[in-house]
Amino acid sequence: MRSAVEEGDADLTSAVEDFHAPFSGPFGAWRLMSILRWGNPREVLGPIAAMLPQLLVPTLIFQGSRDQAIPESFAHRASALIPQSKVVMVDSGHFIPLNNPGAVASELLQFFAGAASA
Repeated sequence: MRSAVEEGDADLTSAVEDFHAPFSGPFGAWRLMSILRWGNPREVLGPIAAMLPQLLVPTLIFQGSRDQAIPESFAHRASALIPQSKVVMVDSGHFIPLNNPGAVASELLQFFAGAASA
């Protein structure tokens, strides 16, 4: 994420570092999931929509076609905000890499092959 935001914006760089700090280390992922699961989603996720247009790298957004946790509309809304993004629908539930690793690997190989040839 750090390399994906516009360089030279000190406030944004500081915000990314502040966001990342509590979630680093061996228990970082657990802390993030704890906040997302038990925190107020408007407070936790609200500011993210304003940040998405600042992602300046090609982006894949994987969405499970049978995901009951995250609505498909979220993936499409994020894609509409992120330049150079693509929604990849996968025959899967919420845990896409575990449910359908072949589809994820195939999409990633195509994605990186395209980036390498560009």
